Amino acid sequence: MAGVGALRVALDLCGCMGDAFANEAARRNTFDVMMGGFLQSVDSRTHIVGNKSKGNTDRLFRINGRCMIIWEDKVEMGHTGDPYMQVARSYDLACEKMNENGVTPDAPVFLLCVVGECFCSLFAPYTDICLKVRV
Repeated sequence: MAGVGALRVALDLCGCMGDAFANEAARRNTFDVMMGGFLQSVDSRTHIVGNKSKGNTDRLFRINGRCMIIWEDKVEMGHTGDPYMQVARSYDLACEKMNENGVTPDAPVFLLCVVGECFCSLFAPYTDICLKVRV
């Protein structure tokens, strides 16, 4: 039954995440509503600690303490910075203190960039995983 639930959530997300949102928080709130608690063990704290600096990302998903997804969301390109650079910097910080940030060298961390209603990119550094969607 989990596969059916995952498909339902995926279809719900596809049906609404491409819509225009007033701001990044509105998109994240809609994402939470559409997920409907599907990933019960997700911790969405956003704080990342590096060796000499620290930062926040729009979302940082941890499952059972392991960092799985770093998400940057922008209303439009150039609105408040480059989401690719921001998500890459967040990943760089997370790798500086792997244990503290829940990054493990044998498992990918997915980097998700969402830019307005027209572009989404999901990739995992050091793997062959890359998905780009233009609406």
